[in-house]
Amino acid sequence: MVYMEKNGGQVGAWTEYQSIELDPHEYSCHILPEDLHCGWIRFKTNRDCQVTAFLHYSEARKYTAGEKDIFSGLAGVDREAVAGMIRPASQNMNLQFLDLTGGDTAYYEVDEKINFAVPAQDLRDEVTGVCSFRADFYSDSASVIMMDGGRAWRLPKTDQVYDGGFATGWPRGIREIESERYMANIHGTFYEIPRAAGVSAIRPIATHHKQVVDFCTWRGLLVLSGISPEAGNDGHVFKSEDERTGLWFGAVDDIWKMGKPAGRGGPWKDTRITAGEPSDPYLMTGFDKKSLVLIADRDVEISAEVDFDHQGWYVYRRF
Repeated sequence: MVYMEKNGGQVGAWTEYQSIELDPHEYSCHILPEDLHCGWIRFKTNRDCQVTAFLHYSEARKYTAGEKDIFSGLAGVDREAVAGMIRPASQNMNLQFLDLTGGDTAYYEVDEKINFAVPAQDLRDEVTGVCSFRADFYSDSASVIMMDGGRAWRLPKTDQVYDGGFATGWPRGIREIESERYMANIHGTFYEIPRAAGVSAIRPIATHHKQVVDFCTWRGLLVLSGISPEAGNDGHVFKSEDERTGLWFGAVDDIWKMGKPAGRGGPWKDTRITAGEPSDPYLMTGFDKKSLVLIADRDVEISAEVDFDHQGWYVYRRF
């Protein structure tokens, strides 16, 4: 038994708030109500035991009407896009851009005034060699799958278009931006990936439904490749003088404005399961409204387990 007590404001005036009963190795989650007013909280047990009590504080992000409009120049996932590979140049401070639209490549460099130019030295082979796209994830009928540490980690899916590559090839998945900050563009959602913890501690930032083919940071700016052919220079989209191509420029934290993280999927779909065999881990953190659907072809007990502290698995509920 765990007793939770609250301080009503008077020093030392502790009153019992609630009791929670736990079986050995069991986990319980309790959401504190918004009208609970107290200065401090403490816990007591009714017997000698080993217990972890973890409190998580957060505030809902405030969305501003029209904040996504700055991304209107990016191509929707089901539209044609002007896109290619981008890379901060090693020989100068320019941004290298290899436009792959229509299979007819063109090499540009962007200067500090965001002017596109065709340089005398064509380094498209260098860009291709260093920045070639690779499949950082794959998907099956159930969900998105990423491999890390020799095991599979599953993430929600968005539009089925992301199951395959775009006309310009497979999009960029994981890239370091700024300094030692990894981001991933996986199946229409941007994620942060801690450098040390890896995919196990991945966190969704925004679901965009855009055809973002490549991304990087350059001169303190976030650069996205994948604009709509009809997009014009709007303060975020900057195009080349020949109007053939262009890129999106903004701040890294603008990504939060692209759209609330959302998706669907799970660790199993019409999967034959051996008793006692756990599924792959499936991401829940960062998605504010979650529902679980369970379907089986016979009477069976299913345990839903959660890992909320990156230290192990705890039984949430048995069905």
